Amino acid sequence: MKYYCKVCGITFESDDPNPICPVCGASGDDLEVVTEENKEEK
Repeated sequence: MKYYCKVCGITFESDDPNPICPVCGASGDDLEVVTEENKEEK
């Protein structure tokens, strides 16, 4: 699944159900699932 980090702005992939941003270490509410509907915004 792809995630967008609201803290540092990267998009990354993770299979972890509780992912952590590989760049800044953010997790939880700071991450947003990237879907077909919202991926153009990222």
